Amino acid sequence: MYEKISHNKEVLLEKQVEPLFKAARSGGVGNIFAALLVYFLLRDGDQQAYATYLSIAITVFSLLRIITSELYLKNNRKLFFYLNTHILFTFAIGICWGLFAYMQVYSNDDTLRNIIFLINFGLIAASIATLSAWMSSYLVYMLPQSVAIFYVFLTVDTGHNLYMVIAYLIFTSVMILTSIEVNRSHKKEIQLKLNNRRLIKDLNNEIDAREKVHNELEKNKRELELKVQERTQDLVDINADLESVIDKKERAEQTLQYLAYNDELTGLPN
Repeated sequence: MYEKISHNKEVLLEKQVEPLFKAARSGGVGNIFAALLVYFLLRDGDQQAYATYLSIAITVFSLLRIITSELYLKNNRKLFFYLNTHILFTFAIGICWGLFAYMQVYSNDDTLRNIIFLINFGLIAASIATLSAWMSSYLVYMLPQSVAIFYVFLTVDTGHNLYMVIAYLIFTSVMILTSIEVNRSHKKEIQLKLNNRRLIKDLNNEIDAREKVHNELEKNKRELELKVQERTQDLVDINADLESVIDKKERAEQTLQYLAYNDELTGLPN
């Protein structure tokens, strides 16, 4: 029983994180594209060197995460190893994006800072679809960015820091709650599919068992009918033998009675 429960949990976990690995390619391409976009935005400024390093780091970690996911989907083994490796690379990518956001503390260009933050917001929102299958992956990706953006809002004097902090706090809360809801719905859907599959399997087993019993009953019925026919034929044969014996006995009695009253040679009455 315990082994069956453990197996069910393992199957549930595999189904739950499978979309995480399948979405690694699209998510990785999105991160690489965004990193290149940020690099081109910052390449002519004082942050060019840091932008280069971070863009390269995001590209490398994204490619490593894609390779990790492809290896798992190909081998379908060592789930926890590949899952933890996926989370580690996701965390590294989140830190890099957090550093991009943190660099805006030293930026004097409000427009450029807002564009970088918009890219962060878009990545955080878009990653709900790709990372919410496993909440840890989503949190390690968005929290470094959120912490850095909070720090920038609190540090940079724009005259409306408090409103920005409150607005971003609401945004972050909505993103986390949405991710939790997506994760919960995803797990419920998987559990429902597994339950339906188990019910269908049990139903098929029940049908097979009923068919087996039905076939066994039909077999026993045919054997019984055959035995009845054989016994009936035996009775018919026995009855015919008895009738033959009775006929012989009657003929013998008639012969004896005739001989008792008639001469055996002449046939004349005695």
